[in-house]
Amino acid sequence: MKYRVLNQNILFGMLLVVFMWHIGRFVNDFYVPESDFFDFRAKAMALRNGEWPEDFKRPPLYALILAPISSLFQGVQRELHAAEALNVVAAVVSFWLIYAIGRHLFPRFALVFLWAWAFHPSTVRMVVKPKSEIMVTVFILASIYFFLKEKRWAYFTAFLASMVRYEGALVIAAIGLADFIYRPRKIRTLATAFSAGIFIVLWTVLQSNGGDGGSYFSYFNEYKPNLQFFKFFWQGLLGFFPPQTFKLFFGCSFALFVYGMIVHYRKEARQAVAFMILFAGFILMHVVWPMPNFDYQVIIAWNVLIFIIFGAMGAGKYVYQHDAEVRRWLAKPGYLVISFALFILVTALLMFKPVSFPQYRVEWSTFLILFASIAIVLWSLLRVEEQPPVIFMMCAVFFMSITYWMSSATNGQQYDFRYSKAEFRMVAEWFAAHYEPGDQMVAEQPTIISFYSAIAEDAFIKPTELPDLDPPALHEWLKNRHVTYIAWMSANRIFATDNAWFQWKMDNRGWKIIHFLGNGQSQPGFQLLQEITVGPRKAYIYKITSE
Repeated sequence: MKYRVLNQNILFGMLLVVFMWHIGRFVNDFYVPESDFFDFRAKAMALRNGEWPEDFKRPPLYALILAPISSLFQGVQRELHAAEALNVVAAVVSFWLIYAIGRHLFPRFALVFLWAWAFHPSTVRMVVKPKSEIMVTVFILASIYFFLKEKRWAYFTAFLASMVRYEGALVIAAIGLADFIYRPRKIRTLATAFSAGIFIVLWTVLQSNGGDGGSYFSYFNEYKPNLQFFKFFWQGLLGFFPPQTFKLFFGCSFALFVYGMIVHYRKEARQAVAFMILFAGFILMHVVWPMPNFDYQVIIAWNVLIFIIFGAMGAGKYVYQHDAEVRRWLAKPGYLVISFALFILVTALLMFKPVSFPQYRVEWSTFLILFASIAIVLWSLLRVEEQPPVIFMMCAVFFMSITYWMSSATNGQQYDFRYSKAEFRMVAEWFAAHYEPGDQMVAEQPTIISFYSAIAEDAFIKPTELPDLDPPALHEWLKNRHVTYIAWMSANRIFATDNAWFQWKMDNRGWKIIHFLGNGQSQPGFQLLQEITVGPRKAYIYKITSE
């Protein structure tokens, strides 16, 4: 037993090295960090200077942690570097917590669970995005770890999670209800859960307008329930599978997910009920909240993976117990030949028939390093001397394919993130190069453009500040206020969608007012000065003429 634990710990260390190398390739690999970062930055700067920010759009803990960490760095991007360092540390701690949780729930499959979480595209995406999702994840995982160990620290870490993001409050409810149902000392449990949860309730009630962009409560002014979130969630969780086979993998995964709930409940009802409440609450929150976003996957993906693994374990146990002949069949030489041929075929297809779009292609040097993670997982999962070789070969094919698809999806997501709002930076640099005292520009999110142009935010006008006028009347309004330039960017495009969040943005951020400038052509009163292209993003800069 000691040898096996030592062996697993060595494999854990090897997997950690591959994980760190993998995320290290993408850190700071973008033109503009996630726009939410600039809100965290503003709050951290105020806190570092001994000032309490006038308003918070989010719970305050991430900014409170970012402020002292950023004091360790120098330069105009000190908050960005601090956020990136903070996220990498949170990722490493989460990595260990995932492993520890897996060791508690299913010791033999702990590394499989860890591997699936560590290399999932949503994990890599959120480790390198300088925002709070990975931080709330580490506190949620810590709470779950203490909950499994039946330690009261579970409620304190759940409280910390709730003060990073609102999803953290779901953990308080989940573990509180599970403990209330399955443990004695009901009054003590209620008091502990109440103490952990009252702070986020008071914060939500007392928070002010929310700064740039307004409070989150303004999103409910024209409310549409986000009913497509459940579909959106599963697409984010399993979206790395090829589109042609997505429905098949979704059906299998969802069946294992549901069956895993049953298996886990029969094994340990308290744990299963807490996990089910947490998952149901997460889905309900984001059905009520009108913002679907792949960034949220990392917060709950581990929960779904636990149930899927329990489902796979239950299904495997059933087959093993009810059809012992299967093992003898798989030991026959013919099946080994077939499985080896399949392994070679899959390898050849992955090497010589890559996906169509460049951003999804996997570099083979990268894939060979990631292939090490497959060997680590299989080493833990299968003891070759006890299993027919065909099982090892089939598992290798399965894991190798998933690794390739996950790496492809990760590349695609990082490509999108690399260029997300890159046009804002290009517009800022153009404005800085052409700026003269008194110039004003209409542009969305002045905070970003001010950061990269080093020009005060009062030189910018947000589209939301413009009156809803036709182009000639809008030109007259701008001219009378001595506005010099107006920028249309890819982020301002109008398009048909059933996505409630994008519908809200199109209706509430002034995009429709400047929509006529998206054709990239001079118009009466609006002279096209510059067309900017960076990756898939575009921007058009117009001069407000005096005519």
